[in-house]
Amino acid sequence: MEDRASSLKKTLLIFIFLVVLVAIGGIIFKLFFTRWSYRNWRVYQDPHSQYQVMFPPGWREAIGNTDQDAIRQFVLDKNQADRDDPSFTITVFPAQEGYFDEYRQLKSASLKEKVIFRGNEVEKIDNVNLDGCRAPLFYSHIVEYDYSPKYVTICAGNKRVITIEIAAGTKEILEEHKNDYDRALASFKFNGLQLSDQNFKPTPTEPIEWKSYVNDDLGFELDYLSNWKIHADLSFEQYNFYLQSGIIYISPFSKAEIFDGKATFVIIIFKRLSSGRSHQTIINYFKQQEQEFYPIISVHEVADLNGLLAIKEIGTFGPNEHQRAGELTLYYVDNEKSQRKFAVGYGYLPSQKSEYQKIFDHMLSTFRFM
Repeated sequence: MEDRASSLKKTLLIFIFLVVLVAIGGIIFKLFFTRWSYRNWRVYQDPHSQYQVMFPPGWREAIGNTDQDAIRQFVLDKNQADRDDPSFTITVFPAQEGYFDEYRQLKSASLKEKVIFRGNEVEKIDNVNLDGCRAPLFYSHIVEYDYSPKYVTICAGNKRVITIEIAAGTKEILEEHKNDYDRALASFKFNGLQLSDQNFKPTPTEPIEWKSYVNDDLGFELDYLSNWKIHADLSFEQYNFYLQSGIIYISPFSKAEIFDGKATFVIIIFKRLSSGRSHQTIINYFKQQEQEFYPIISVHEVADLNGLLAIKEIGTFGPNEHQRAGELTLYYVDNEKSQRKFAVGYGYLPSQKSEYQKIFDHMLSTFRFM
């Protein structure tokens, strides 16, 4: 028995020794492989923002000491540059109002999901580890403005934002250098660069809680988010859109912000069913008033709104017929019981679509006459 116990003890010690040996070997291999994989790469230490990054051989710094010391750009080190050549750019800039919230939405987006970020459609690729920051990486190619395709990685705080991007004239050239871009990201160190105040704590995302809005006088109801505001003018004495009508805005924003184009759900209640030309009357009203909310309707079709026969209109709005700022969707339905016509729908700026579309779709799905 003693010999057997001694044998088991020796076997266990040998096993532990082998595990430790493998672990040490793995660490040594990782250190060696990391150094070997970055062989001949240059280390760049930013004198102003203090971050550090490595870039591959054959590249050089193109933009250095700018006025604000905010932009660093690296390009291929060649005598004659081509317009399709790749460029590697790092930018540090002050955080703008609303940027951190959009950044968090981008982080939470699903992989391969197309979202609106800073007014443009981008494709979420991944969340990468940027020296401890869980940073979203996305692909962007704005064809209508002839912008180059690029990959961008962002880390944002309440004080500063850093973006690291690689761009090229074509997608094929961009993909040729994607591996170097990924390795540069892995080498990045913040060092003394601080993006947030030390006591900054992001506001936790509030759970979605729905409540019902019921209007017995007008005979309708729908669900809305409990922390949203209701702005209502139901006097029917004002001649909104040259018609006696009431308006209800349901939005997280103030009335002034709504008039600036911020996202809102809207219910327009016309005093009479006979207001059959209401949509064209609204358009004519804004044209004559030269309001910022000048609409152009691109879709006018028969539709179903929760079992109600409706006329659906989709359009854009902006300061004039050439400049388009936001998107608008309205359903025109008749309430025979109250003998009123309703226009129910929503509007938002393009940058708000990904955040509010599902909410507005749910609100529309719960609208009904009582």
